[in-house]
Amino acid sequence: ITPKFLAEQYRRVVARNKPGTSSFYPSLTLRLTTAKDWKALGLVVDAEAFVTVNQIKNRYFNPMEAYMGSGSRPQLLKVHVGRKKEEWSELDDRWKLGMWQPRFRWDYFEPELVGLTGVFLASRIGNLKLAGYASPLFLPEQGAPFEVDNGKFSSIHPFFTPPPDTMKVFGETTSLRYDVVIPPLSKIIFNPGGAFLARYDFSNGFHVKGSYAYTPMNQLAIGYQAYLYLPTNQVQVTLHPRVIYRHVAALDTGWRNDRFAAALSFLTDHPLQSGVPTDMTTQNFSSGYMLSPAVSARINNDAQNAHTVEFSTLQSWGGVKDDTGPLAASGQQILESRYQYRNAVQLRWRLPLISGETRRFYGMSRFVYDFSVQGAILSPEVRFDAGNRLFLTLGADVMGAGKRRATDGGADFFSLYRTNDRLRGSIAYAF
Repeated sequence: ITPKFLAEQYRRVVARNKPGTSSFYPSLTLRLTTAKDWKALGLVVDAEAFVTVNQIKNRYFNPMEAYMGSGSRPQLLKVHVGRKKEEWSELDDRWKLGMWQPRFRWDYFEPELVGLTGVFLASRIGNLKLAGYASPLFLPEQGAPFEVDNGKFSSIHPFFTPPPDTMKVFGETTSLRYDVVIPPLSKIIFNPGGAFLARYDFSNGFHVKGSYAYTPMNQLAIGYQAYLYLPTNQVQVTLHPRVIYRHVAALDTGWRNDRFAAALSFLTDHPLQSGVPTDMTTQNFSSGYMLSPAVSARINNDAQNAHTVEFSTLQSWGGVKDDTGPLAASGQQILESRYQYRNAVQLRWRLPLISGETRRFYGMSRFVYDFSVQGAILSPEVRFDAGNRLFLTLGADVMGAGKRRATDGGADFFSLYRTNDRLRGSIAYAF
């Protein structure tokens, strides 16, 4: 059990329809991590509860993993039930895109991947690993919470970006009133899916892996209908969240030894759109393709006190189209794209400053640059670890963008959240 106090100071928070919202966010987090092994049976739980001290509505409970099933006893087929992470795609895990496994996007700078929920099968025959997943349930990706009050969106979350409050109608600025039609919960969560993967590890450090899934897209698609209500001269907009199925496949190959690693990853995603009412304007998706080579190095052989560097690139094609429907216009993509990056490079490094058996002080950082929008993220951080019990962290996140979105769509993440620069510090103790 690890309680943590986190303080975040944002440069500017755009809290639409929440005047006076502070840009200072102190919060308390309680994380439970346990792994029990009774040989024939095992249990793994990794869950976190969070609340902002000065805004108690800003809270969540996030089980990243919670499953039980086969233990460490050798078995030809191991079975687990619950929410479980799996290495379906190295590209998706490296860039945290949410294409394979859903993300918990409370912190948009560093979203956390969470496991799929269902039944998992795994078998290892020599150097060959086979795994499968099936579930009658679908739990979509979670992001910033919001409310709709009197036709207006509002949120105290620093990363919530509301739709516009006004639009031009016949040359005049006209206010918008919103309503969200939430489908019955059963129509969202009772959507089955399945996946499988095969991985072969060669004796010289090389590996190759392929995976495929037919599941709902982790992000809900949004459609909308609108009309001008003449008595109040307002545009009434009704939003309709929808579940969309897709085919997704990945291919990974790589090599590693004790100090160096190299990988090449490919991912393709094919959304299936059908059953959209003709009077509804909706997000539009196309088949997307992504390729990411990566290299990493560990400067010394001490795993805990090693200087590590990882460099990767990401190139994506397709996946994004203009909105479609009676209210759509050329070049119109009203909501945030699923494709957070288009043509990007990423550098991560960890540098030990003071190393010891019980105390460690080190710096680490992440830098991302997307050429398609001239957007960048820099996240430096220093950490102090005392006996694997007490953890102190001080860091910052700075982001900028030169363009609103890429020429072929996507990568609007940088412009949407470019004012969310922040300083952060935390103290945690593991019991």
